[in-house]
Amino acid sequence: MISIKTQFKLIPFFLIIAFILTSCVKLATPVHSPLENNQDYVEPEAKNQEMEVVKPLIKYKKLPIAIIIDNLSSSWPLFGLNKALVVYEAPVEADITRLLAIFSQDSLPQKIGPVRSARPYFADWAAEYKG
Repeated sequence: MISIKTQFKLIPFFLIIAFILTSCVKLATPVHSPLENNQDYVEPEAKNQEMEVVKPLIKYKKLPIAIIIDNLSSSWPLFGLNKALVVYEAPVEADITRLLAIFSQDSLPQKIGPVRSARPYFADWAAEYKG
């Protein structure tokens, strides 16, 4: 019987042998075969289809109005947001967001608010609705 001291001395030896044997194995490299018949391959044709332009506000005669509304919970309730045609929500600082509401001049609510100042990207979004 081998003593426990001898067994503990043999463990690192067998670990080194196992490491050497497993690291010397060559991994198989995948073989890529060329296409057998290149003449059957047909390049797909590019489709030159024009995108359909959708203008949901075209039925309104006047230009829409864009208003920035504060979205802080301390400024709730929000007035007039249910009459907006389109509403964007965007972050302004940290976890504070503001809403860009697009209204039709034909159906403006009596009360809108709380109104806030706009950021430059709100102006870019509002410019999309000029007709």
